[in-house]
Amino acid sequence: MDYKAKILLVDDDKFILKALHQGLSTDYQVDSCLSAEDAIAMLENHQQFDAIIIDINLPGINGPDLIKFLKDNYPLVKRFVLSGLGEDEIMSNLNINDAVGVFYKPWNTEQILSSIHNALN
Repeated sequence: MDYKAKILLVDDDKFILKALHQGLSTDYQVDSCLSAEDAIAMLENHQQFDAIIIDINLPGINGPDLIKFLKDNYPLVKRFVLSGLGEDEIMSNLNINDAVGVFYKPWNTEQILSSIHNALN
């Protein structure tokens, strides 16, 4: 049996999580949560992920802060941003070196699959 990389989706919109899950679950094991706090709890409970896709606008701990936390504490996890913001707004909120890639809403599932594949291989 081939290993399927494990992806965590972090977004406060259940519909986006469901749509992303459907698009990615053919190639990856996919889990999801609605907040950065939940994502941190999952990691601290020893759940392991190969990549995490994070909405930049999250309530509580926001996307850029979660990405920095991941970079500092889980540096091997590939970090991606998902956002409805424009590129300039994202770059003003995020150190580009902290994330492997940025996906814009509405997203292209094939682009996400390809980017994750490239980052993990």
